[in-house]
Amino acid sequence: KILPIAVVLVLAALFLTQDKGVKRSRDGLVFASLSPEAVDTILLQRGEQEILLKKMDQGAWVVDSLQGFEAQQDKVADLMLKLTTLKFGDQIASGTQHFKHYELADQEALIVRLKKGASVLGGILLGKERTSQGEGMFGGMPDGQYMRMNEGEGIFLLKDSLGVDEKAMDWISKNLPKVEPEEIQSIRIQKPEEGSLKVLRMNREDELGLEVLAEGEEINKAQLDSLAKVLQNASFGGLIPATSEKAMELMTRTASFEIQTFEGLRLTFSISVDADESSNHGAVLKAEAVDASGATTLVESINRRFENWVMELPSWTANSFLKARKDLVKKADIGASHILISFEGSGAGGATRSEEEAKALAEELIVRLNAGEDFAALAAEYSDDASNKDRGGDLGVFGPGRMVKPFEEAAYALKVGETVKSPVETEFGFHIIHRTK
Repeated sequence: KILPIAVVLVLAALFLTQDKGVKRSRDGLVFASLSPEAVDTILLQRGEQEILLKKMDQGAWVVDSLQGFEAQQDKVADLMLKLTTLKFGDQIASGTQHFKHYELADQEALIVRLKKGASVLGGILLGKERTSQGEGMFGGMPDGQYMRMNEGEGIFLLKDSLGVDEKAMDWISKNLPKVEPEEIQSIRIQKPEEGSLKVLRMNREDELGLEVLAEGEEINKAQLDSLAKVLQNASFGGLIPATSEKAMELMTRTASFEIQTFEGLRLTFSISVDADESSNHGAVLKAEAVDASGATTLVESINRRFENWVMELPSWTANSFLKARKDLVKKADIGASHILISFEGSGAGGATRSEEEAKALAEELIVRLNAGEDFAALAAEYSDDASNKDRGGDLGVFGPGRMVKPFEEAAYALKVGETVKSPVETEFGFHIIHRTK
């Protein structure tokens, strides 16, 4: 009677011991003895493709495999956090014969190695994701990832996929140098066949304005504010080696965008006029210090980062840099009066005279105005615009787009106090226009 009980107790003890061992393995940290501060190199490699992230002396990370271009610091920090808190998960197999099934052979897996100089501090290999059994159109969803240690044969199932990006371009910082609107002293834009325009101010307290503003023009403040914010939070899409055939072809025709700050920093972007098949424009950036104001260190940092590269700018980003003059100015509001002579079939309606008769009458009234007769009196007597004839034909003040195009163009072409020399025809009839403001 005692023997069967003893056997059961022994088996139970073995089971509990094994369960505790599995639990300890599952909950154990993969890099338990690793000091994150000691890591200065992260290698990500699959087959012949590799990404090398390196920490510089000042603590910033760069993508060494892209000529040391600045990395996304928060993204590298997130990867380090994932690795240093990574737990083994359940061991589901062991032995090299299982590597291929779980895509954990050296040439198939994503190798992640943490190094200090030439010394390897630790590493793992990431295999395929496990997919849950699902039904319906989309089937199962990933619910884990297989992993083994750098020199180990045990295969573990991680609870979640690490989601490590495997393209070097996905690790770089794509932010352009930041310039706040209040720091801007001037902006110059030059486009082929359109000449140049310059926006500037003398002091920080002043409003930005065009260097030359023609009579009848005023600043389109919304567009100018948009231009001033172009480098507040701008980014690019990707990088192309400056010496590549694609870069040289893309940069055949260029426009320029130059921005200068009160601190003495000048940034000049050469931007391709034409886009590539992906609707991206090329851009080359050069920084300069225009005086000894302390911008030298920043200039060196920017040039070191962007030299030898052509940036890819989406079309909407390139267009936000290369504003045209027509985008930044608008016609000022003006005032005018008119005498409308309508004809049968014109939009004004109610007229019985022919088009020829209407034009002849309008021309006759212009002659009488030139002879000194009063505009308001003639409007009251002859105008077919009942809405304003009792006010001497006064239309008040209006801006661009408020009147039909022929009327607007004729009114804006007049100087204050002038009257058109010949009638202006629109869908409403013939107008005699007098500019008042």
